[in-house]
Amino acid sequence: MNKANNPAADGPGLLSALRSAALYRRKALVSLLLAVLLALMVITPIGALVWQSLFDEKSGEFTTHAYSATYGARTTWNAVRNTLWIIGIVEVVAVVVGTALAWLLTACDLPARRWLMFIPLFPLLFPPLLSALGWIFLLTPGVGFVNVGLRALLGLSGDTGPLSIYSMLGIGWVMGIYSVPYVYAVVAPALENLDTRLDEAAKMCGATTAECFWTITVRLIMPAIGGGALFAFVVSASEFTIPLLIGTRAHIDVVSTRLYELVTGFPVEFNQGAALAMGLLGAVAAVTALQRWVTTRRSYATIGGKGSRRELVKLGPWRWLIAAVILGYLAVTVIVPLLAIVVVSFLPFWKVGDYAFTLANYEYVLFKQVGTGAAFVNSALLAVVGATLSVVLALFVAHVTLRTRTRVNALLETVTGLPLGVPSIVFGTGMLIVYLHSPIALYGTLISLLVAYVAHSLPITLRPVSASYVQLDGALLESAYMSGASGSRTMVDVVLPLLRTSIISAWGLTFVILLREMPISIMLATPGNNVISTYLFTLYDSQTFPAVAALAVVIFLVSAGGLALIFAASRLWRPATGAGR
Repeated sequence: MNKANNPAADGPGLLSALRSAALYRRKALVSLLLAVLLALMVITPIGALVWQSLFDEKSGEFTTHAYSATYGARTTWNAVRNTLWIIGIVEVVAVVVGTALAWLLTACDLPARRWLMFIPLFPLLFPPLLSALGWIFLLTPGVGFVNVGLRALLGLSGDTGPLSIYSMLGIGWVMGIYSVPYVYAVVAPALENLDTRLDEAAKMCGATTAECFWTITVRLIMPAIGGGALFAFVVSASEFTIPLLIGTRAHIDVVSTRLYELVTGFPVEFNQGAALAMGLLGAVAAVTALQRWVTTRRSYATIGGKGSRRELVKLGPWRWLIAAVILGYLAVTVIVPLLAIVVVSFLPFWKVGDYAFTLANYEYVLFKQVGTGAAFVNSALLAVVGATLSVVLALFVAHVTLRTRTRVNALLETVTGLPLGVPSIVFGTGMLIVYLHSPIALYGTLISLLVAYVAHSLPITLRPVSASYVQLDGALLESAYMSGASGSRTMVDVVLPLLRTSIISAWGLTFVILLREMPISIMLATPGNNVISTYLFTLYDSQTFPAVAALAVVIFLVSAGGLALIFAASRLWRPATGAGR
């Protein structure tokens, strides 16, 4: 045999190099194909927005007319002004409440502190859709439970007021409550990691607890407070559901609802809608970049190499009262709005004094309305399939980016994380434009919703999967490969069993998010393919409030039941070893 045609004749070194080169090419090809697939899902809708905002289909030319028409209109700037006012209210509520809760729960000697620390995160379990409905039932000027009680308690004349949810203050209040967990989640870890020696030195010099807090603690955690504030800004600027349900009846437009009106109203203005969407996307991207700049522009190092045990602030007899106030915060933000929804769901009519309870609303939405069953089936199907596909893609992305080193990995990581900075309403608008111009008739089908769901939720699914995947010892995978196992066999027999707890958690989180998703759904769903969130909005728009409340309770029970089952499954199937935790 000719030595030139026999690589083995050159020794094992050449053969090993050839195998390594072939393996590298296969991995690079897989990375490239995965990056292309995700780019089609993620970048295409953004590119469609850019194209739609610049291309005039009537003249067949590229023009900036859509931008001049959009940003030259008074309605646009009214929406921008309203958005900024509401964001200002949100920032006050979220930053003040979130920072105060973080300090009390991390630095003070509250009873049952470790249990109370979860309370500020509870509003995240109460989706914006239900939160808005709960506060509508509480603070509607005429028949809201709080207003009815205040008029009776204070002896006020008239049949409306004194409070109203249908105002910028009302919208800002509800959105602020929903944004508190984001500030708390950023500030609390920063407070826990503070080096307490500065506080101790200040107290030795005679400083009071309040002086230490304002002059030392607040200054040291200012990057965290700023990061939380900017995070709340991004969340509130992107929020669509709360302004839609509350602002529509108050005739208060914000940027996200104005975008919805342009794209779904009559006449349809896709060009102007795309131009407004690009403005919202640009604002969110700029604030996100500002957040990174604020936290990296200077050193705020507070964790030293020498450990120190944090001494909790002694609150004395006030500790029990403050703990009760924190429990009251949970009641006000979650329990009372939920109870309001439950009470309205059992009323025949939502009006003052008519509190005869009935199950007719549940019978109506569950058995008499044909659309309810179809909407639940569609939502459940999309949530199950969407969560499964998201987990599968997340596993591939995690494996490729963490276990292989190719030049495509940076592109893959960028494409995968891109949807985190794209508001749902903007992403839904981009997907709508894509489907309307697609040669394949996808608009109005469940597939159109499924693709949009998976593309936008993938970064959220990827977080817990990647966090556990990076903990896997590479020797386990290498041992499987050396034993002759293929990549798919290694994934099934080694990776999946060790990561099953994280996979179940990621799947459950994605399932709950997709089950109640609204902004993308309201852009892409059609009357023939309603999902549960769009069907609920249809009932709300027709002012059948007790039926809306009954359907909202069912959605909450399904979501809570799903979370409970997923939590139980993750505990039951937890691996015996520490891997995968």
